[in-house]
Amino acid sequence: MQAGNRRDHIHANLEFTANNQDRAIGRRVLEEYRAAGIIDDTAFKVIAGDLPITRLSECPPEAGTCEQRDLRCRLLLTQFFPVTGDNRRRSLIRKAMAEPQGELLNSHHTTERLRAYSALCSVSWPEAWNPRVDDNTVPVVNARAGITLSGKSAVQLLAVANKDDDAFDELLRYRAPQWLAAFKLADADRGSMGAQSNRGTEGPSTRTRRGIPDVLKAMNARRKQAVGLLRELAAAMNEGRPPRRVDAFGQTNATAKEADQAWFDDAFPKGTGLRLPRPPYTPPASVPAVGRQSQPPLFHPMPPPSDRELADRKKAGVRALLDQIEAYTRDLGTRVDDARSHAAAAGMNPTWEANESERLNVQAGNIIESLKRAVEGTRPPEEGHPG
Repeated sequence: MQAGNRRDHIHANLEFTANNQDRAIGRRVLEEYRAAGIIDDTAFKVIAGDLPITRLSECPPEAGTCEQRDLRCRLLLTQFFPVTGDNRRRSLIRKAMAEPQGELLNSHHTTERLRAYSALCSVSWPEAWNPRVDDNTVPVVNARAGITLSGKSAVQLLAVANKDDDAFDELLRYRAPQWLAAFKLADADRGSMGAQSNRGTEGPSTRTRRGIPDVLKAMNARRKQAVGLLRELAAAMNEGRPPRRVDAFGQTNATAKEADQAWFDDAFPKGTGLRLPRPPYTPPASVPAVGRQSQPPLFHPMPPPSDRELADRKKAGVRALLDQIEAYTRDLGTRVDDARSHAAAAGMNPTWEANESERLNVQAGNIIESLKRAVEGTRPPEEGHPG
């Protein structure tokens, strides 16, 4: 029977949860790599979750819980999406996943790989999440070429994510879905009544129907707060505590309330986000030959971007930032209207004292002038006239 016609030989269907099935499929992939000598027994057990990540030389001795979990998930991701030229892995994973040989990787294959990867990642956590949280994080074109990460840990990315577009995108795409699911701030199945039940601590509320793609878009539109939340989630992992809420500037403190799904939906509202940029399509031309006693590097460094690529990224960043400012402006107008409405109901007249109103208007005027001056830089330079 052809490999592409059935998948039941990979795992037992009875008495298995979906998560266990995906983990079994993922382990089958790693077992193929081990049998072929691509990874040794220690690497197999570490990546599969049977041994602590500290058993690998790639793990820094000072690494905390967040960095250890992150390293293991990065290793897993590159195993499930081997790069162009790594023909041994690419052939073995297609066999292990029962993907038809000779056919291009499609969206279904990509999703199956992502769920196996996600299910194995959750082994590092006390409670497994729904592996569907990682659906749609990898476009098919990138899945076909293989995934090349930056090689930076989550801790390193978080340190620069406020200013580095690539670092922020890598965090949103490959860390945020799992971290949010692990702390029950978001989940993959928000369409059912059960999924919409309140997880907050402040009484019943109406749950928002939304999926992980909408969650990531909303975080992408509120970068400072998103980075602050991801930093807080990392700290919560290292300290073994629930995460705290962060404000619009990404700040929190020890007295802040615990973050929950109801707060998250209010902080990152549905339908207010910006689409994530596509990850760069720059597959390596080849990888070193692999013998039974050798192993190719687990991370393949990205080639430095050209000036044109950097310019295109920065231009895209300008457009995204203006879209974000526009969204904030609409939100500001809504908040002003709400404040006036509640003030009127409370008999407050005027809503703002004259001094405060004048200060707000001056501040807004200064911001508008600064925006105009900044965007003036996009105009083409005027040609000089002979004089």
